[in-house]
Order: sequence, then C-alpha cells, then structure tokens
Amino acid sequence: MKFFICTSAFQSQVADLLPCNNGQKSQLIYTLLRSYKLLEHFNDVIGTSLAGIEDMKRFHSEKYLKLILNQDYSIDDQDSNPVLQLADIARRFYQNSGTDVEEHWFDNEHDLYRYYAASFVGESDEDSKEEYLEEVDSELLEKYGLQHDCPLFPYLSMYVQVITGATLSLLQFTQREVPSIAINWDGGRHHALKEYASGFCYVNDIVLLIQSLRRKGWNKVTYVDFDLHHGDGVAKALQFSKNIQTISVHLYESGFFPGTGSLNETRNAKEMVNVPVLHGMDDEYLKELMCKIVNPLVESFDADCIVIQCGADGLGGDKYNEWQLTIGGLTQAIISVMRLFKHKQIFLLGGGGYNPLLVARFYTFLTAKVLETFGDIPCAIDENDEDLLIRDHEFIELYEKENYRYWSYDNEGELKRGLRNDNKKSYVQELKEFYHL
Repeated sequence: MKFFICTSAFQSQVADLLPCNNGQKSQLIYTLLRSYKLLEHFNDVIGTSLAGIEDMKRFHSEKYLKLILNQDYSIDDQDSNPVLQLADIARRFYQNSGTDVEEHWFDNEHDLYRYYAASFVGESDEDSKEEYLEEVDSELLEKYGLQHDCPLFPYLSMYVQVITGATLSLLQFTQREVPSIAINWDGGRHHALKEYASGFCYVNDIVLLIQSLRRKGWNKVTYVDFDLHHGDGVAKALQFSKNIQTISVHLYESGFFPGTGSLNETRNAKEMVNVPVLHGMDDEYLKELMCKIVNPLVESFDADCIVIQCGADGLGGDKYNEWQLTIGGLTQAIISVMRLFKHKQIFLLGGGGYNPLLVARFYTFLTAKVLETFGDIPCAIDENDEDLLIRDHEFIELYEKENYRYWSYDNEGELKRGLRNDNKKSYVQELKEFYHL
C-alpha cells in the first residue's frame, strides 16, 4: 500500500481564506500532522497544483466559473482584514523556543497572494481580464448562490484553484495496479452544484475527482459521505450514473440544511443511498449502521475504488452539537469501510467541522490510524491515554484553554454529553428492509 497526501503550509493558509474556517482550521490540521511526524511516512507529500478553468468546466458551467475566478471581484484593494491570524503566534513560538523558522506564515492575504502569483501563476495560466468581465449585481449573485453562506470573498479565485487542484493532483500519484491511499483534508466540498455555490462550497472537487477517475479507467466508483449534512451536490450530479454508488449518512430533520436526503429521494437501492438519521447519534449507533447497512451495500456494489468524505461536524464538541460521535468512533467507522478496499485505491477528503481545534485532532488521529492499519506503522497517538498532551508546535498555545489535552472532547465529564439519542434500533431494521439487505 502506498500513501499520498496533498498538504503544505501554503495550501493550509489558502484554505483558511474560506470564511467558515475562521482563519485557522487548515493551518491547525497541517501543523498537528507535522508535529506528530506523520508526513514522514507518506510516499509523497504533494506540492501545490492549480486547477484551471478547463479542469473545472468538466462539471461546472463556464459562466459560473468565470464569475468566481474573476480576480477583479475577489481581490480587495482596501486594507486587508487579518484573516490569517497565526503568523505572530508562530513567530513567538520560534523566538521563545530558540528554533529556526520551519515554515513561511504570511501576515495577510495580500502577501499570500503575491507569493502565489510569483510562484505558481505563469503567464500561460492567466486568462485575460476581458474573458472574465461581467457586470455583477445582486440578481446575478443570487442566481449563482454567491450570497449569504457563499459570498464573494477576497482571493476567492486563488482559493478555488489551489484547493480544487489539490484534490485533482491526487490522481497523478495513483495507479490502478498499485493499492494506495490518497488524502486532501482541505477538500470534500460536497454541496456545490453545477452553477450554484452552497454550504461554504464553491467548486465540487469530489464530483471532479470521481469524473476523472472514470475517465482514467476506474469503471465503478463508490462514494461515502460521513458529514453531518447531506452530500446533496455529489448525489445530484451523479444520480443517473449506474457505475457510481453514492452513500450519505447525515442528519435529516425539518429545517436542517440542505433539506435533502430523505429515503424517498433514493432512486436506486444500490446506487444512490441515503441513510438519514436523527439528532443525538452516538458511536454505537453509527457502528451498527456501518455493520448492517453501509458496508454491506458497499460490498455488494464491488467498486474499483472508493472516495470518502470525512466530515467532522458530527463530532461531540462541534458547534452544531447535533451528534455525539467521538474521534475514535468516527475514525473506526471510516476505517471499517476502508478495509473493504485494502487492495484497491482509497481517496480521503475533508469536509465540515466548525471547531478548528477538534477538527485538527480528528484528522491527525485518523491519519495516524490509517497509517497504522494499512501501513503497519505504529500509531503516534495513544488513544488509551486520557491525559495525553498535544505535542509542542507552532500553535500549541491555542490549546491552552483545553489544558493541552488531546482527548479533551472525548474524556468522560469533559464532553457535553447527555444529548438525547432520537435514533431507534428498530430504524436500522427498517433500513435493512428498504435496501433489501
């Protein structure tokens, strides 16, 4: 088994331009991965790769892309807001610890963009301004979903090209004959539609990846989505393909975004699978769903490879506070379906998660367990040590309020337990009957 990951200090800072990342989510993930020396076990740590408009046109409409890629709309000529807030923290750490600066942390978006333009954007990659010009008004923004949770924000064009490019770059390192696991924790934008931004998602890198897999010879692809929210953009885009299986385990309640994903929307009991659950789902209930519903459906489809969206917003401690999954429990669920593809290709992407400290812990632990399970590499994080402290690194001070404890949200008495689990065991049997298992 080979291991590939697309990540870097630069990529994480670009990813954190996305408003819902609070200027720190991806940077915390990257530095925690590095502090546990997990990146050293990958066959390749992939550098920055940009996706161009031709790459994204394979799914999205040209008019929509010209709008979100127009730098005139996404570059702010005014003084920049300090979206990138962590540079000072990193500098203080290096000074106080007497260590050399290990990464380049930018103070603001302007400096980040200048580095991007100088290092990655050649003249051949730039489209003329005239090609992108279109008068923007509220009606046009509404048409393309570029309001409310998906506004045009400074340097959106850079964000879209870098993050989509990161996911698509995983294909350059995978071969059908060689089992592999390829990761982009900054990807997994599952709500974006063909010409409509939605749910903090502007370009659907998942659909683009799956389409590319099909073109490169992977005939059948399974997609599994663990995000708290229904993977509506992926399901809608691929709903008529008999060679692609989409499975989404998500919260489905009245008024909860995106309002889709009911059992009634299932078009084919084996190819388009919705597993709608209610408030309060815990580890044991998810484990039962995996054993009796998800994994049997995946096995019966027998795909050539699998793409997994590992959303973290169902963890206890996330701001949504809808499910009460632990890091270990969600990791175990993801590993269980990965085992079905241990001799094939596996792609792991990120997703939702709105407690940056918690998300960083989760993706770091999941990465460590993936390396242990499929690479026979001892896990760098002891899941049985309740008092385990987070390793020292640039952003360690951000964990101070949690006493630097790795399992802060999963320890008994520290996590706000007590959510009523509205999911009934009888519902699992109903799902089995519905999907003819």
